Amino acid sequence: MNRNVLPLRQAFLCLSLIILCASSLEAQSNKLRIPADWEPHDALWIGFRTMLVLDQFDPVTLEVIRQVQDHTPIKLMVESSLFFTEGRQYLADNGIKLDRTEVIYQSPAEFWLRDPGPIFAKNEKEELVTLDFLYSGRQDLQLKQIQSNVIQKGTIDKTLGGMVTPKSKKINIVMEGGAIHTNGSGTFLLVEAVTLKRNPGLSKEDIEKRLSNAVQVHDIIWLKQGLAEDPMRRTKIVDEYYGSATGGHVDEFVRFVNDSTILLSWIPEKDTSLHPIYAMNYQRLNDAYQRLKQARTINGKPYTITRIPHPDLFYEEIELGPEHFSNNSDSFPGTKLGDTIKYVAAASYMNYLITNDLIILPKYWMPGLSQEQQKKDEQVYNIFHFYFPNHKIVRINPLQLNFRGGGIHCIYQEQPAVSPVHPVGVFSR
Repeated sequence: MNRNVLPLRQAFLCLSLIILCASSLEAQSNKLRIPADWEPHDALWIGFRTMLVLDQFDPVTLEVIRQVQDHTPIKLMVESSLFFTEGRQYLADNGIKLDRTEVIYQSPAEFWLRDPGPIFAKNEKEELVTLDFLYSGRQDLQLKQIQSNVIQKGTIDKTLGGMVTPKSKKINIVMEGGAIHTNGSGTFLLVEAVTLKRNPGLSKEDIEKRLSNAVQVHDIIWLKQGLAEDPMRRTKIVDEYYGSATGGHVDEFVRFVNDSTILLSWIPEKDTSLHPIYAMNYQRLNDAYQRLKQARTINGKPYTITRIPHPDLFYEEIELGPEHFSNNSDSFPGTKLGDTIKYVAAASYMNYLITNDLIILPKYWMPGLSQEQQKKDEQVYNIFHFYFPNHKIVRINPLQLNFRGGGIHCIYQEQPAVSPVHPVGVFSR
């Protein structure tokens, strides 16, 4: 036997593996990268006036804009001038700098812009590309069962993204912006109770393949459930407690703060006896914690997981009247006219805003509330100050949004920077 045959075969195998690995790396590098939310932004897209909300959220939205405007230019989405008859002077009268705020009239529109709004990625040339996901209006239905007006909202991402870049990438997954989160290095957080239900007929493997065919994916960490206070629309949580939100969005309970550190909402086990919702959240968050502990960074190391306090339970008592039973979508399961329910707010510290060198953090304590809640506010502030020492941290009470099933993070989408961040006073239309 020729002595050179085996070495030649080994050399050929090694060369083949090198070519295969190089091809794989090249294919991955040519895919799109979704930046992390702490990376620089050129603008924030913020939902404002729509037919469904009119001006009811103006107080909190205007406060968000006032805080953001010196840090990031704003693109304010309004469904129609019919719902904004006051015009730009109204913004100026409320302390908004008009040279930092662009009003865009767009129909269809959505106040909770995080979900149908444009998710931007970057290609190998650092150019922006709009990711065109499917949208079901936060419903666990086949797309053919979705109302036509909701399907139309699925065009918002590509329409708004098209105002920024002509490049887009279709991804055949139903995905809301609040249901996906990344560290910018290819690791994603998804929730089974949301993503699998929004995509009936697709398995985890199907979803992972479709996502990884479009963007750079190192790992997808699947978490089982979101917070108990974040149920699907008008759902009984436990006993007389009801809520109406998304079914468990990831941005309500867990976020990356750098590529190797995760913040997770937390309920101490000792508090589970205080309320059945606390007990439900402890089980869910502990399951998430165990899964996150098993995950590894792109360098093969465990993530640093910092558990932060979860706010107290906020609810309001509502006596159900005829308006709650006007059609099937309005009714609360198992209730009748005249019943009193406890309607729970989707309160969370994790639903915060971050843009450039600014963080807008929820703060819940008000006079009359417990010292424990005040203590939680301060603990959370200190944790964020530790991880973001160079950021300005502003705190806003988001309960007005929470009682409608959302939060501060739900009303905007970030536009990653492709140029130096705009200095004050150079953005206007």
